[in-house]
Amino acid sequence: MLAESGDHGLRLGPIGEPLDQLLGTSVQKDLIQASLVEETAGCLDCAYSAYCAPNPVDAYAQHGDLYAFPPQTEHCQRHTMLFDFYMEKIKDADMKTRKVFHEWAFSGGDT
Repeated sequence: MLAESGDHGLRLGPIGEPLDQLLGTSVQKDLIQASLVEETAGCLDCAYSAYCAPNPVDAYAQHGDLYAFPPQTEHCQRHTMLFDFYMEKIKDADMKTRKVFHEWAFSGGDT
């Protein structure tokens, strides 16, 4: 969608270029680096870091920077709100509801 608006900042290379060359570009390396929870301020001390990660494409789209501070991105704000919501539901759940949550979490995709 960024390219549709004329922003080609995340372009890996031209169509037809070999994949191994595209995967070695500085853009690709920056995307990987900016995705690492353990190297991102704002994610390191987040209670949900085991379940989430920074979204550098979202950060770039909103702030023009792959390394934008995650708590300032919509991705982080949305996911933190969802995690808070569900953790509160789990904390306050009765045994029947906890059983449903457990079945959802460990169903293996059968439900």
